[in-house]
Amino acid sequence: MRFQSIVIILIFFSCTTEKKRVSDTADKKELIGMWQDSPEIASGYTDYYKFFDNGDFSFNYNEMICDKRTIDYSGTWELMTSDDLRLTIKKKTIVVGGKLVSTEGAGSCASEFQIEGGEVKTIELKYFETQDIKLSFITVDSEKRDLKTRTFDKRQFWKLRDDPAPY
Repeated sequence: MRFQSIVIILIFFSCTTEKKRVSDTADKKELIGMWQDSPEIASGYTDYYKFFDNGDFSFNYNEMICDKRTIDYSGTWELMTSDDLRLTIKKKTIVVGGKLVSTEGAGSCASEFQIEGGEVKTIELKYFETQDIKLSFITVDSEKRDLKTRTFDKRQFWKLRDDPAPY
C-alpha cells in the first residue's frame, strides 16, 4: 500500500508541474510584431525579431555592425507555453567572400571594419536548427515611450511595432 501511495503522489506532482501548451491566442497575438533589443532607432536597427501571425519569424543582426558574415536567419515559431518559445531556423542570409576594410569612422557602421566586395546569399538549411527561448512576462516601460518590453533568454527587447510586415 505504501508503494502505491508513493506512485500516486509522484504521478500527481508530475502532472501538476507539467506546463500546459499554449492554445490561448492572446499570448500568440502579443508576440506578433517587431521586437528590438533597444527602444531607440539610430542610423539603423540593432538586433531584432519579427514575428508574423502565420507562424514565420526572422531575426536580424545589428545593421550597424558591418563586419559580420551572418546577416539574419528565419523560419517558424511556436509558443510551447506562455513563457517558452521555440524557433525552427530554416534559412540564413550570409556574406560570402569579400575582404575586411577599415571604416575609418565614416558612415553608419559602428564597427571598426566592414566587408567590401562580398556576395549576399540566402541559404536554405539542409538540417533545421531549433532554438528554445525563455520569455518573461510583458511589461510597459514608462521611461521609454510606454513601449511593451520583455526578455528573450534574459536579454531585454522592446516592441517597436505590432505589424512586422512594413520592413
